[in-house]
Amino acid sequence: METSAEHTVSLSDFKAAMDLFPKEYIPVTEHFLEEYKEPISTVKRFLEPMGGLHLLEADEKSILVRIPSKEILEKIQKRSDKLTGIEADLQFISDCSVYPNSNVFQSWINLGSAGLASSFAKKLLQLAKVNQEVTAKKL
Repeated sequence: METSAEHTVSLSDFKAAMDLFPKEYIPVTEHFLEEYKEPISTVKRFLEPMGGLHLLEADEKSILVRIPSKEILEKIQKRSDKLTGIEADLQFISDCSVYPNSNVFQSWINLGSAGLASSFAKKLLQLAKVNQEVTAKKL
């Protein structure tokens, strides 16, 4: 995978790196991070200008996500009145998920981890600074 002098990554290289992740879910452990070091590095470099790549973990579940863009946040806000809370959270996770794919995440929800979508969505919103505490001072 070629990169320029500034270490930027092309969209095609990003997609090629994404294709190297396992199709079946493997928890993101230290072993996973070492085994998939090269595609993770490529994805990180591609996403760096957009907030980078993040590992989110809850219980035995772990996912790699990107920070939601302004467009993703706007799309979710528009859809929120048409979807249930869990459906909106699932769509949000799907839009930001790098690994695993949204089908894996959906299976976790269907197998008794319904609150997982909300937990991961809340953390993504924190990373996007949507829930950032703001202070006010009267001058």
